[in-house]
Amino acid sequence: MPIGVIKFEEFELDCARYELRRRGHALKIEKIPMELLMLLAGAEGRLVSNGVFVDAEHGINTAIRKIRQVFEDDPEHPRFVQTVQRKGYRFIAEVTRTPETGIENDGTGNGRAPVLSGHRTEPEESNGSRHRESERGSGAG
Repeated sequence: MPIGVIKFEEFELDCARYELRRRGHALKIEKIPMELLMLLAGAEGRLVSNGVFVDAEHGINTAIRKIRQVFEDDPEHPRFVQTVQRKGYRFIAEVTRTPETGIENDGTGNGRAPVLSGHRTEPEESNGSRHRESERGSGAG
């Protein structure tokens, strides 16, 4: 799967965070459509053939339909996902990539996610306690 953030039109696909945003607001998208979107967007305009998909064709068609619903994309005049009859799908929007984001390096080898919408996700230590600012650098932890 691609790493980092893939931007196209008013959308950002943050692969590290497993999140799709429109103008900075997270959108709801199910697991299979999200993984398919990451595959398509990461293919850089190349055809993703039907043979790549391990799920039944009906499941992939459903996932494509859900992706199109999120984007309000018309399959007859697509802006994002193009169907190549009997071959597969292609992500046709112009994309820009940014390096992997969403993880700050705090110097300890433990990645920390930055604050987003008032929430912060930090890795838990083996004893289940959270890594606190006061412990960093003190040798504790």
